[in-house]
Amino acid sequence: MVSPKSDYTYFNHYKNRTTGVELAIISLAVDQIVDNVITPRILGNLTGLNPVWVLLSLLIGSQVASVVGVLLAVPLAGLLKRIFAEFLQAPLSPKETVE
Repeated sequence: MVSPKSDYTYFNHYKNRTTGVELAIISLAVDQIVDNVITPRILGNLTGLNPVWVLLSLLIGSQVASVVGVLLAVPLAGLLKRIFAEFLQAPLSPKETVE
């Protein structure tokens, strides 16, 4: 006679391993969606940047200055966008002379 406990233990061991793999896959998928879709959209809406520019600025910031670069990348990109927008929208006029 086979003990029900031994069968039950084998089944639980197999089930827990499968559940662990499924959990790891789901966790990885959720992290990728949050990191690559949701976060750039939120940061882009806050700074007025396109999500592609947010990701690009994060990549450049991480290569240039590691963790500090990542922290400063999006605000710096927003600042650069604002500066370039001001220069491009400002009419070029000759300097006024004082009489």
